[in-house]
Amino acid sequence: AIEIAKGENIQFERVSNSAQFEKVIQSQEIEVPLVIYHTNVLYQFTKEERKEFREMIDRIGRDRDLVYIAAEGSVVFDKSDDYVGVLVEKTEYKNQEKSSRIVARTNGHANWIEWY
Repeated sequence: AIEIAKGENIQFERVSNSAQFEKVIQSQEIEVPLVIYHTNVLYQFTKEERKEFREMIDRIGRDRDLVYIAAEGSVVFDKSDDYVGVLVEKTEYKNQEKSSRIVARTNGHANWIEWY
């Protein structure tokens, strides 16, 4: 994978807030499929910052199709079940329609995974 990546034109940009991230995402060609993926990031945000981040993803999803995959501790997702651990949530925005579901759960080290 590293050798393939070295041969590609991959640009890395460091951003420090949701507004900068949104600017980078919005600058991507609309014809190119967009996947946003992260693991164990949102737990570092305040509740207000998490809310702003999710609202940003929703704004982008209104403008273009995308798949957003997040692997985070269960408390980040504000789910009502009693599971404590890492959940993987897939949110898809297609034709301005949003669908979201938990697709897996795992422990914090991903040495096991349970797909749904």
